[in-house]
Amino acid sequence: MDTQLILLEGLAGSGKSTLGQVLTGMIGRAGHTVQFLHEFDRRNPTQAEAGLEFDRWREQVRDRWRQLIDDITANPSAVTLIDGALLQCPVAEALEQGRQPKEIRDFVDELAAPLASLRPVLIYLHQEDVEQAVRQTYAERESSWQKKVESYLADTPFGKQHDRGGFDLYVELNRQLRTACDDLMGRLGIHTVSIDTSDPDWPAIHRQVTEQMEIPYSWPEVGSEPAGTYDAGEGRHCLEILPAGVALLLVGMYEQPRALIPGLPDQYFVNGKPSEVYLLRDDGGVISRARFVDRTGGDFGCVGIKQ
Repeated sequence: MDTQLILLEGLAGSGKSTLGQVLTGMIGRAGHTVQFLHEFDRRNPTQAEAGLEFDRWREQVRDRWRQLIDDITANPSAVTLIDGALLQCPVAEALEQGRQPKEIRDFVDELAAPLASLRPVLIYLHQEDVEQAVRQTYAERESSWQKKVESYLADTPFGKQHDRGGFDLYVELNRQLRTACDDLMGRLGIHTVSIDTSDPDWPAIHRQVTEQMEIPYSWPEVGSEPAGTYDAGEGRHCLEILPAGVALLLVGMYEQPRALIPGLPDQYFVNGKPSEVYLLRDDGGVISRARFVDRTGGDFGCVGIKQ
């Protein structure tokens, strides 16, 4: 593996965070110092000051990228994986603010130019049917996330330019985002591994990516550490399951993972509420779903677990 920077790109819900967690574990087990900056990590360059006018936000993102490049360069033996910081977030923000294609291209070129010394690899997760991909994302995320996204988007220049709203407006944004990202990748000059995650076979995808990037393929001993994630709380809480399907772990982005005994309830805090999680098996005996139950009387419902 001859890179210091792995860029994970794709639409929301395409599997970037899942793959990033898996690769981080494999790279670490191969003996490398490694860090994964998910989309909402404060160190991610796109997590600039909120509420800025676009041109000022663009300057902050550019400056934060330069600082991150300096930090990575200072530790040449380490590997950094980063979620959505070159294409997804910058291009989406530019589209939402009504910026024209040339300005978007110039913005991304400006971010990409200093990366060459890090020998970056871009992993692009894409789906052929954008509307179906958005529907899947909606099904997996909380209604509060849906409402927040739709409300924000309706009030942007992009939203005001279109005679639609809600789900349809978000689909249109993602269609334009997908088209823009496809066009931009052809001009970046960055080695790209492109993966179709329309109907993902994650074990096969893990094999494909690790072989192309010459990362030793490995999984932890059952119960020793998490491998693969399912976002269950707007980027803050994840369900993690080992490939053997016999041990489930819960992890918060700012908390230590805790192993659970399959089939038995255990207490955990979900979005700040004390809750229990029940692991539900399918007919084949494999853990396939989990139910969060709020101890104060509410029910978070079931969420699927991606393996």
